[in-house]
Order: sequence, then structure tokens, then C-alpha cells
Amino acid sequence: MMWSWIGLSVVRVRAERRFPATGGLLGTDGDGSLDLIVGGQTAVAVDLVSPVAYTRPLGRTGTARTTVRFHADDPGALVAALGRAGAGR
Repeated sequence: MMWSWIGLSVVRVRAERRFPATGGLLGTDGDGSLDLIVGGQTAVAVDLVSPVAYTRPLGRTGTARTTVRFHADDPGALVAALGRAGAGR
């Protein structure tokens, strides 16, 4: 289900290496972006066309408005797959 909303919500997907300074596993920025942090870094950024609601581990909810950043073992392959999925819509 996660991949379907990402595929439908993508304007542009990019691979980037980012080290958020939030100090936690889940971070939000003032610009409406969401970071799902693994190993102190994120590797893929998905720019959203519309806001996406999410639920934090302890049940609080939030809304990502601009970007979702997360870790992928092979970010290049993931970006290519999301690009192919986005081109087919």
C-alpha cells in the first residue's frame, strides 16, 4: 500500500544522501517534509503532489505536505522503479 501512494503521489523522485539533525528516527521539517531515518541518514526523497497523512509509532498523526525522505538499500534501483511506475500513469 505504501508503494502505491508513493507511486501515485510522485512528481519527482531523487536519490540523495542526507543526514538530518533531528536526533530521532522520524523527523519533520517546518516546510512540511517528513524524514524516516535509518542509520542516521536518508537516501531517497519523494516530492509529493498533494499532502499525505501518516501515523507515528505511538499513534500520533501528522501530514507530510512537500517531501517524504527515507532510506533504501539500493536507492538507484528504487528511484528507477518509481520512475517507471510514475511514467505508466
